[in-house]
Amino acid sequence: MTALDRVLTEIVRVPPEKVYALEAARQKGFGTYELNAIELMGETDLESLKVSDFQLAQLPIDISFNPLRIVKSFLKQFYEIRIKEKLTG
Repeated sequence: MTALDRVLTEIVRVPPEKVYALEAARQKGFGTYELNAIELMGETDLESLKVSDFQLAQLPIDISFNPLRIVKSFLKQFYEIRIKEKLTG
């Protein structure tokens, strides 16, 4: 996955050090990080694949485990499927 992430940073023009998992892999020596060591198949001209309008999120998104969010999501789904459908059904 390191090689795939590394190639994608080139395509979307994001500095690789801004991708935390990729930077950690580089520091730990996991996978293939250097572009010249990655074997590309199909379209190999990365310059032709680069996009100019990709933007990183401005604020970090909270992806931490939160039991309250899971309960809230479950209750919402339960309401939508079990209660709301029967009322409108």
